[in-house]
Amino acid sequence: MNYQDDFSAAFPEKEGFLEFLDEIEERGCWRVFPTNEIQVFSLAESPELCREIEAEKEGADILQDTRANTGLLLKVGEEHYPLGATAIKTLENRARISGYALQDLGRGKLARVLNDCLEVTKGNALVRIHEGKARAVHGGDKSDYAVLPMPELFEASAIHMEEQYERVRFLSGYFDHWLVTASWEIQDRRLLDTYRDMLLQYGQVADPELSAQIKVHSSDVGVSGANIFYSLLMGKERRPLVLGDALRLEHSGGASLADFSRNLSQVFARYREAVEGLSGLFRSI
Repeated sequence: MNYQDDFSAAFPEKEGFLEFLDEIEERGCWRVFPTNEIQVFSLAESPELCREIEAEKEGADILQDTRANTGLLLKVGEEHYPLGATAIKTLENRARISGYALQDLGRGKLARVLNDCLEVTKGNALVRIHEGKARAVHGGDKSDYAVLPMPELFEASAIHMEEQYERVRFLSGYFDHWLVTASWEIQDRRLLDTYRDMLLQYGQVADPELSAQIKVHSSDVGVSGANIFYSLLMGKERRPLVLGDALRLEHSGGASLADFSRNLSQVFARYREAVEGLSGLFRSI
């Protein structure tokens, strides 16, 4: 397992990237549990629990990494999970506490503060567990966090690119426990001619080395929505020209993969609008 809190991996090929996401998902799960029954334990104050975890596969290594980072365990139902660094912010949010002083508390005292607050918090918690640790503690009621599975989201992105644009090249994929990203380079006359024609109106010629780029970001731990960024890549150096605001989909309010797919379908129109908006810059020169 890729249990280290600082684990990251880059993928030059789409197939390897999607296969990796499938493997992570197969080993992971989401658990819904009453928030007021979740408990936090300090590793230093829980030697018996530590011995139980150490007896599991890779348990000793996972605990060593946890000691170097959060130093905490999370009890969900009858199971105890080492707490990943990505879970701290969401756990504090679920307990309805915040502040820089929390970072300075000893692990035992922090566990007790969290437990006191969790005990009086109503509703369910949605806990993300993968690679040997609890990675996030979201609100678990219907109006709270919406899960958008990574394999399905990035598979849908890849299919859309290949079906909608003339020439598509997967540039890279990236994974860490905070954020997952992928980017594609696109050569499509319909997209790029809009930019070329706009330049010609102002007596300029587009760089012959011109392409578009679409990036997709998402996160299971609350640091990003399922967001789509679009830009132009110019010259042999592929200098980026960011076009407009990202198409953003927060993991809330019943958000679904269908909503994400609708955002993907708007990228072409957003490109055209953003390029046409650049004409104002040329008029002012």
